[in-house]
Amino acid sequence: MPRNNSLVYFDFDSLPEGYDEKLYPYKKNHAYLFLGEISNKPSNCTLIDATTNEIIISNYITYFKEYVKGAI
Repeated sequence: MPRNNSLVYFDFDSLPEGYDEKLYPYKKNHAYLFLGEISNKPSNCTLIDATTNEIIISNYITYFKEYVKGAI
């Protein structure tokens, strides 16, 4: 799980085979601010899209990866 308040991206490459990328509200080349896991809903998290400033509640926490320092 990413650290709270870290920049993350949605890792489309880690989706199980057969999943359609169009089913997810995330975009390639977008950075998201990972605010953390929702305490009363395990594996759900809150994010902010760094491009659009949209707040997102997600249940796909396992598909978010932290950016490596210097990668942006």
